[in-house]
Amino acid sequence: DVRHRRRLLEVKPGNPGLWQVKGRSRTTFDNMVRLDVEYATSWSLWLDIKILLKTPMAVFAGDGAY
Repeated sequence: DVRHRRRLLEVKPGNPGLWQVKGRSRTTFDNMVRLDVEYATSWSLWLDIKILLKTPMAVFAGDGAY
């Protein structure tokens, strides 16, 4: 799928993405790809800061974790 290739080419590995703080394991693969492409198209330093600030809360809350 074109979206999947776009996700691989545009999203940099290593940083938490939108799906890690918005859905985690509750989200479908297609939704995960959609969130990654959304992140790539709307990237900004402020977006990265917001994601990094939300990450500890998502991890410690365990919401969406197996």
